[in-house]
Amino acid sequence: MSVRFGFRWVVPFLALGMLLLVAFPVFAIDDPDQIEIISVKVFQNLWETGDQLYFVEYNVEYATEPTEDAEDTYVFQIYDGAAMMAQTPLPYYGVHIVSMYMDASSPLVWGTSYAIRIGGNFSVPFPSGVPEARRSLSSTDWIEGDEDASRTLLGNYIIQRAADLEDRWLGLLTLLNASNKLDSLGALTFGECIPGLIDICPEIFETATEQLEFTAETTPTALQTGMTNQMSVRLQDALNDLGTFLGIPGAFLGGVALAIIFFILAGRIFTATNSVTIAMVASIPLIFLANIIGLLPVAITWAATIVVIVVFAIVFILGRLA
Repeated sequence: MSVRFGFRWVVPFLALGMLLLVAFPVFAIDDPDQIEIISVKVFQNLWETGDQLYFVEYNVEYATEPTEDAEDTYVFQIYDGAAMMAQTPLPYYGVHIVSMYMDASSPLVWGTSYAIRIGGNFSVPFPSGVPEARRSLSSTDWIEGDEDASRTLLGNYIIQRAADLEDRWLGLLTLLNASNKLDSLGALTFGECIPGLIDICPEIFETATEQLEFTAETTPTALQTGMTNQMSVRLQDALNDLGTFLGIPGAFLGGVALAIIFFILAGRIFTATNSVTIAMVASIPLIFLANIIGLLPVAITWAATIVVIVVFAIVFILGRLA
């Protein structure tokens, strides 16, 4: 193999390998000054019989708010023992609210003492270990009722939480008007937390003149997403555990492992076929497999595809000029 030909086939794979490595952002963040679960309630039968809404008021307090987005560094999770049943990113730092919705096709078991966790993302390194607050659901946290009763109870609870948020924000922002209805900021805050809230509790809003059709978004659970999600959770846990042992973020470790596997696979295929094109095309399914198990963002796959096309064009042109 000539030096020039060897260089021509190494460059494409090197470019793709580097792309896989940078696909895993490494976040680092300070420890919070305080982390706590202020309130948690579970409502049922809101949009359909048998659905569930998990609503949490929390506090992830920093004297100086981190530059990293809260959705990248903190999560709201529901655990049944050691099994994580559902999760969603936290929207904001400080005292705020977050919710998860389960439709009637795949709810969790009503009345179970699940553990609610507000804490750091396990793939993010914190100076003193991953911070968290946990609270087990008690019988008083499960709010029972038919559709009309549950909607009324949720509306009353939201007004209570809005008043509590105003107090904890020291009156710097208002969420309620003089009639004890959600004002424009209150409607934005709680409407963002619970999409479609105005459809089921219009009476708590300052103005609610038009009902919009709403299809509730289901938060993925371990039961809903099946084997694909189980593979992703187990792989993520394994990478996080190994990363903790080695002292590096699990997400970065996953990127390195994927890049190494990609290089080995591409190299073996090239050795067998002596074709850059075949080696590159045959190695791409590895990236799609990483998408399926949740190891690699889909956006990176599109970026890798563009790199393959560009590099192939360059190699093809160099081959013609040689």
